[in-house]
Amino acid sequence: MRRVVDGDLFTDKDTVGSIAGNFWSGIWSARPDRKTPSQCSAYCKPIHFADSHAPEVPGEEIIYKALGDSGNSCPGPDGIPFSALRALATAFVPLAARVCQALSEGDLPPEGFNHGLLFLLPKKGTHVASDTRPISVTNTDNRIIAAA
Repeated sequence: MRRVVDGDLFTDKDTVGSIAGNFWSGIWSARPDRKTPSQCSAYCKPIHFADSHAPEVPGEEIIYKALGDSGNSCPGPDGIPFSALRALATAFVPLAARVCQALSEGDLPPEGFNHGLLFLLPKKGTHVASDTRPISVTNTDNRIIAAA
């Protein structure tokens, strides 16, 4: 990665991370005019569904289908591929169903559930951070549950 288009090309992870972090942290930082939670409360009221209109919590059948429909794309930070979850479906699916139920009841997700790997895909051949597109890849269990 380069700091500027005609600058030196760096390949060591620390320098690349620093360059990318300096650029993207500015893009992703909180806006100076960001509202506080209390200022947003008028717009952020909880949504209560009548039981007949409540979204369905994915059960085992839906999770089995999502798992079966999964491909073999990149695993997340834990390194567990989709093929491993498919091979262990009888153990994974009931656990994933319990996670879905717990999340639907307001429990926080398991530790690391929303962690991801950040990939910066080049949009041009400049090797400059501003010419990349970020993609975050979460763990496969997260993606299966989200798909369900």
